[in-house]
Amino acid sequence: MRISIFIFLLLTASAALAQNTYVLVHGAFADVHVWDKVKPLIAAKGNKVVTINLPGHGADTTDPHILNLQMYVKVVADSINAQPGKVILVGHSMAGMIISAVAEQMPDKIKCLVYVAAYLPQNGESLRSLSSRDTASLVGRNFEYAKDYSTARMKPDAIASIICDDCGPAIKKTLPSYLKAEPLGPFNDKVSLSPEKFGQVVKYYIFTTQDRSISYPFQQSMVNANGTVKKKFTMQTSHLPFVVKLNELTNILLAIRGL
Repeated sequence: MRISIFIFLLLTASAALAQNTYVLVHGAFADVHVWDKVKPLIAAKGNKVVTINLPGHGADTTDPHILNLQMYVKVVADSINAQPGKVILVGHSMAGMIISAVAEQMPDKIKCLVYVAAYLPQNGESLRSLSSRDTASLVGRNFEYAKDYSTARMKPDAIASIICDDCGPAIKKTLPSYLKAEPLGPFNDKVSLSPEKFGQVVKYYIFTTQDRSISYPFQQSMVNANGTVKKKFTMQTSHLPFVVKLNELTNILLAIRGL
């Protein structure tokens, strides 16, 4: 009986050690629900999954005039601090800026960073400065700005071709009603990153080769400029790999925990 109890406790301890905590952060024009199908697949493999809804997105009604990048960072950092150990921090698109800033603030709480078709900044860069260099992106040229320039939307008839040209007809039809206006203040905020903190955190990048939002060549240029990405993965999808190739993306995220 004692041996059986010992084995049970040993197995339980091993399972606990094997568990990883994933923190998933959505990108611009979206909300926490982009991870709805990813979350249960990762959790089914014995992992804890935390999804973040950024201020001013989804059901959150924070005034876009007061939003800044640091507010996004605080929400993510607070969630990470609530976890008992290190986390695998995943950011899609715009969230690459956020997870980079979070890693600079708390490198000891991050097991690794995973950029999914995401901005990968260098010290002193903002999303606006990065995106302005992506001449192949179709996003900026299809913006519709609020009168006070506090938010922007993408032109409804351009959304599907820019964001998910490889999605099915039903999804393409619903995208314009799903994507809400994006607060622009955080786009202007620069990140402060150091080799001693951000530079020491393990990083992975998932390329999306058919991306018209953050173009594949620009994704490559950001990774090359960073120079510290441990491993790169390539998906033949648009900007929404969690929609087009859900299982492939999930398998990559699960594989990263063991690398």
